[in-house]
Amino acid sequence: MPNQPVFTPEETADKIAHSVASMLAAQAIAAAAPTLRQRRIFTRYVHVHAEPAQTWLKHALTDLRRRSESDEAHRQHAEQAVRRVRRAWADQQRVRNQLAAKRRSLSIQPSVDVVELIAAWTALTGPGTYQLVNAITDASRALGVEVETRVVSVTEITEIARALAAIAPAEDAVHTDATSYTVGEPFRLAITPSGSIGRKIAQVNDVHEHIEQLYALRHTAGRSGLLGRLLRSALIVETCALVELVVGPPDSRRTRFSEPTLEELTGAQALPDEPNVLGRIHGDQLEIFRDWAFFIRDKAAAHLDASLPLARILELLDEAVPEVTLGFADATLDLLDLAACELIPLRLLVLGQRGIGGLLPAATATVPASLAPAATRALLDDPHAAYAAGGFASDQGPRAAGLIAGRGRSRRARWFQPPARPK
Repeated sequence: MPNQPVFTPEETADKIAHSVASMLAAQAIAAAAPTLRQRRIFTRYVHVHAEPAQTWLKHALTDLRRRSESDEAHRQHAEQAVRRVRRAWADQQRVRNQLAAKRRSLSIQPSVDVVELIAAWTALTGPGTYQLVNAITDASRALGVEVETRVVSVTEITEIARALAAIAPAEDAVHTDATSYTVGEPFRLAITPSGSIGRKIAQVNDVHEHIEQLYALRHTAGRSGLLGRLLRSALIVETCALVELVVGPPDSRRTRFSEPTLEELTGAQALPDEPNVLGRIHGDQLEIFRDWAFFIRDKAAAHLDASLPLARILELLDEAVPEVTLGFADATLDLLDLAACELIPLRLLVLGQRGIGGLLPAATATVPASLAPAATRALLDDPHAAYAAGGFASDQGPRAAGLIAGRGRSRRARWFQPPARPK
């Protein structure tokens, strides 16, 4: 039966080995990334693959307990190793579910959410992640699964580090930053929009930056093997997150716990006769891609499906051609960018890391909203405010206002130019 779970010892071991190798590859990319935010972005994929790893470790432990030939000492050692995984996973599971496999709010109150986000980003690159990786690797070996720790070559790491360094913004000029990543870098004008729409804008901007990093690695993503599959699965995860934030998941996957989408939030506050730019994202093409992308995410990219053998899962990842996924994300981001140019409440949407003329980096670190006093941070709970941080020579408040006002003349450059229409 095709829908029956595949829990044979061999299949379980293969899925554990694949998950662990993917975790280690993501960890290697994160370690090679030249900037803190890039390290945070790629460390998230360690957590994405940690979830199926610990799931299949449980199946392997259950199988070990059933086998009469296994000795008591071996079982006890394996059980202790899996318990260490569970303890490490309990500390990291929220980060995985809110920031890695999807991009969700950590608190319903924006001023609280921004503080919890920084704590979550810090936890990503803290010792907890290494403890989780080590615990899963040790448990895999205790259950008899061979784990190769050197999964990425020096040549591949060098190439990845060079590609990521090439897209990092120069630190001798000031760049916009309307994401949740800011930690007070002197060369960033950090703007945190307020209210429910503002928080959704920051979430979309986060995912845009995630996809932008993966776009820089698109050639590596197109190759065969572990590293290519890891990056292709990351592209699927991020594109699904983008679609979910803007127009929501497929109807069959909606639940009463689903957060309001950007389209729903802006529609509720739209003025009479205001254009519904986000409505252009709908259509048959979206529905076909959305169903396919969410299927791949749930079966192969963010999870390892129990009813599919690993060989079929790897085929699904190989079928996820990077140019197709990136092309869909690019078209969606282009419409979001158009919406930001036409609708004032969305002016900070998909802002990217754009250089700002006339400003020099601050002499010292600035104070982002997450580190501001509680009374100041409470501004973020207001639906019509923005917190701008910077220690620059000119006042950053008017600069931020001018940036927002002039957004309609500042379109993003598309990654893929659409084909010219026939005359």
